[in-house]
Amino acid sequence: MKNIRLSIAIALSRAVSAASRLTGHGGTSLPGKLALRVCPDLLEMLSQSLDVVLVTGTNGKTTTTRMLEQMCVSQGLRSFSNPSGANLKAGLAAELLRHSSLSGTQHFDCAVLEVDEAVLHTVTAQLNPRAVIVTNIFRDQLDRFGEVTGTASCIRDGLRLAPHAVQCLNADCMLTVSTGEDLPGPKLFFGMNEPLSGQSPTVSDVPRCLHCGGIYRYRYHTYAHLGDYYCPSCGSEHPLPQAAVSHISFLGEDSSEVTFCLKGNMVSGVIGVPGVHNIYNAAAALTGAMALGLDLQSAVKSLSQTGAGFGRMEKLSIGNVDVRIILVKNPVGLSRALDYLCTRKDTFRAVFCLNDRINDGTDISWIWDADFDRFAECCRETGSSVCVAGTRAADMGLRLKYAGFPEDSISLFENMDDLARSVRDADCPVCVLPNYTAMLEIRERLAALSGKGRFWEEEES
Repeated sequence: MKNIRLSIAIALSRAVSAASRLTGHGGTSLPGKLALRVCPDLLEMLSQSLDVVLVTGTNGKTTTTRMLEQMCVSQGLRSFSNPSGANLKAGLAAELLRHSSLSGTQHFDCAVLEVDEAVLHTVTAQLNPRAVIVTNIFRDQLDRFGEVTGTASCIRDGLRLAPHAVQCLNADCMLTVSTGEDLPGPKLFFGMNEPLSGQSPTVSDVPRCLHCGGIYRYRYHTYAHLGDYYCPSCGSEHPLPQAAVSHISFLGEDSSEVTFCLKGNMVSGVIGVPGVHNIYNAAAALTGAMALGLDLQSAVKSLSQTGAGFGRMEKLSIGNVDVRIILVKNPVGLSRALDYLCTRKDTFRAVFCLNDRINDGTDISWIWDADFDRFAECCRETGSSVCVAGTRAADMGLRLKYAGFPEDSISLFENMDDLARSVRDADCPVCVLPNYTAMLEIRERLAALSGKGRFWEEEES
């Protein structure tokens, strides 16, 4: 009976996916949603022959997933992922269905799948992952997750249901470390071995020790609450990472050059996507490579071949205009994006697109916690301009005004079509910083103008 249900589910998903794409939709989740109603066990049935690695956490899931998938492919493994970022249960089901034969057979070796933090506990038992990577935990979508300890609890519940999986955890994030404490299963840690800022964070989601309530201190600090932390009151401290960033020799507009310490061996390489946060993502992916038993020197080499994907530092060319789309959805992610813009020496236009739909989180107060002050100074120095769009464009405009931008210098666009035309006609590079649903809207228009097509067309090409 199970096999019959699975066959019906696969046939249904194929038909729904084809219909969705014929009508101009991606079909990234609906086929899986309907198939799960027919065959609730399909995640387990379709993943039995696969080495599955799950990637979860607040920021960096999509990029880490792409990096690890590239590591697998570069070493001859037949691998797939969910590149659109459809990371709820239905999206995972749709991706497994898309890569299975009509009989339910998988002709792949491994699947690297990003999973929403709140959904992890609903899929780990069925997918029986070989490893689970937890990138980080930051404040995000307060109306959905609540405080950061709630997010950590969701992830911990998921890890508890995968007792044999290798837990790949961010050593620099005490919340991430806490998700695996006292749980069975092997652990691998990743982190940064050099400071990126002062000795302690000015604003932290986790100022007090999770064990005793004492004040955390830092031997060095990277950003947000990340760094080599310790508690002088109870002695809890940062674990030793097996995949550590030992030195950053170059931070560029399009790439970074770093040296990793991997289980005591120094390996240098180029990361093909820019930003300090993506250096963390590379280290996270390398722990996944360790868990899969990949050759680590080859894994580092493959990082130069991993491009930005689907709105995550993605680069488009529209005529003579260079456009970069940087998804931002919480204060830490936005602050990292602003830091990246401040490394630019040229004149650019920054476009902030802010929506407050359900998939974004209806609470947009987080924009007030991002560090705009340095960004405003950088724009004055380079002669760069700002624009706002989206359902909460006026709120973003107000945030920029309080950061020091004159009100009459902030251009507001009423709709995404007008914004896309403005980007096309720009006389300088454009950086678009949207949150999730705004990214889907503006990316579709900009990709069409660039000739890139919609994301599912790119997957199939």
